[in-house]
Amino acid sequence: MFVLPIKSTYVPSWGTFECLREVLQNAKDEEDEHGHKMGVKYDRGWLRVSNHGATITRKALLIGETSKAHRGDLRGQFGEGLDLALLVGVRGGYEMRVYTRTEVWTPTIEHVEKFDAEVLVVRTRALKVETSGVEVRIKMPLEDWLEARKLFRFLVDDEDEFLVKVRKGTIMLHPDRKGHVYVKGIYCTTIPDLAYGYDLNDVKLDRDRRMVDIWDLRWELAEMLREGVQVEPDKLAPQVYRMLRSKAEDVQSMKYGTTPDEFAEKMAEHFRAEHGADAVPVEGMAESQRLDHVGAKGVVVSDTLKKVLEKKVRSAQEVHQELATAVDREWSWHDLEDEEQATLSEMVTLVHEATTEWRGMYDVPMLLDRLVVVDFKKETMLGTCDRKTGQVKITRRLLVSPEDALTTLVHEEAHALSAASDGAKQHIAMIEAIWSRLYFSKS
Repeated sequence: MFVLPIKSTYVPSWGTFECLREVLQNAKDEEDEHGHKMGVKYDRGWLRVSNHGATITRKALLIGETSKAHRGDLRGQFGEGLDLALLVGVRGGYEMRVYTRTEVWTPTIEHVEKFDAEVLVVRTRALKVETSGVEVRIKMPLEDWLEARKLFRFLVDDEDEFLVKVRKGTIMLHPDRKGHVYVKGIYCTTIPDLAYGYDLNDVKLDRDRRMVDIWDLRWELAEMLREGVQVEPDKLAPQVYRMLRSKAEDVQSMKYGTTPDEFAEKMAEHFRAEHGADAVPVEGMAESQRLDHVGAKGVVVSDTLKKVLEKKVRSAQEVHQELATAVDREWSWHDLEDEEQATLSEMVTLVHEATTEWRGMYDVPMLLDRLVVVDFKKETMLGTCDRKTGQVKITRRLLVSPEDALTTLVHEEAHALSAASDGAKQHIAMIEAIWSRLYFSKS
């Protein structure tokens, strides 16, 4: 008989799953490390977990006795799995037996005077005939076992159509696996915000197999999904794009690290298919409005999706700069019709008189000295302003409508005076101030 100084109330949160977890992970590690095939079967009320050809000695009952410390390829690490499995199993009301090649061990919880406490006790009995391996038996209801076995992926066959296998593990697409996180095939935790399930080959866990660092997990998931899109693009690329668009927990770390070209291109394909070939990802409404002003389509996306797309889709700044300066032709004064000249002179004079005070304050030259009449390449473009130089460009076709010409000149001159972008408070305030001066100058 062995009295193990483990109090019966130790690891109080552990139950049936944890008991089975320790037994099954030991058996699976034995198979992976030494090639002793694991067998799992339920027979007449007893769950039997065996390793044919394996050997176990009484040293296995020592706390801390392990050959697996610092072995990242194995599931067990702490050298106490068998002891705690026996403790928790017996405490939960299950009969348990451990068959070595030469002995059978029977665990119980008993009051021991030496400690004046309920502790784990293991009684041993020699076998008449030596067995061919090691087997742990647990007497439990079939329904308990059927429910628990779902949490061990190496005991359940998942359909291949719902799996994407990558170097770091397996991505599980079936709705029943949503949010489930496994490590080396054993259930670890459920994170409801995850879009899919994941079985990781390696991630740091504590003794209770809880995640030590959620940031490590996020990083691993991002790496898995990036590779998954490259391995099986048809199966995974549309889903990952939707996750990036909806800011799913699975992809939050994709804003960090290196984005592979192939992955970025797949996401760019879906972005273009959804929004058009000329769409540009932007961070917010102000940037979208600024692009709209130069005739481009700015689509507000999550910061993570924007980071991924920037490798294959031009930035808002690049597009704005190109469109703002792209013209087919510049027109001289003598190129304009008499009516166009009259409209331009009148509207420029109105804006000039309304902004005299601010031009002096900000040392901005007269509008006519900074004005260029052009034909923009983008037909929807009305006008632009280079906020560094103050140069204003307007399209010639505005000159057939004094109202449209004035509206555009006010808008662009407000840029020059405020040095602010579209949608900025300073720009909006300057537009309102100019219109106010124009109104009262006519009153």
